[in-house]
Amino acid sequence: MKRKVVLFVVTQLLLFGAFYLTLNSYSNFNFMPQNVDDSAEDVVIEIVKGFPENKDSLELYPPGTARGWGGKKVTWSIREGANVKSFRISKKGSSMNVFRWFDGPPSLLYRKSGKGLLDNYDNDVEYEYWIHWKDENGDKHHFDPKIAIKPGEEKFFELIYIFYALLVAIISFITFKK
Repeated sequence: MKRKVVLFVVTQLLLFGAFYLTLNSYSNFNFMPQNVDDSAEDVVIEIVKGFPENKDSLELYPPGTARGWGGKKVTWSIREGANVKSFRISKKGSSMNVFRWFDGPPSLLYRKSGKGLLDNYDNDVEYEYWIHWKDENGDKHHFDPKIAIKPGEEKFFELIYIFYALLVAIISFITFKK
């Protein structure tokens, strides 16, 4: 019996080591807390300037389609001197809602900033939405940018956790069966 317990403990330590190395090779995950700036992967969209005379367009930073990962935050703000007084965001037509939560300009209120948490998907998703904005005179305009969302790591880690638990159960059963 003593031999089985030692074998079980050694096997568990080897499995834990493999589990730890797998997590570290696919992410920033670490069992020891570190001072890591996790916001580096968040999406920050800044409204740089409004062009009411040019098809109601906005200059956004970063330009083009914003790119983000599932499970990360998106923050919108207005840059000083942008000639944009306030804005609100709404999804465009048949585009699916990609936010797990959204704390910002809801469909009726205009604000100066907003943020949301991107939901996690199995595949790449492109979200088309409207930025409804008011210029310095209070006139309303509409602009239609996009956010491209890559799957986050959450689903992958769930599979690793399940696999690890099943492996522990199988090894325990084999080790202690009579």
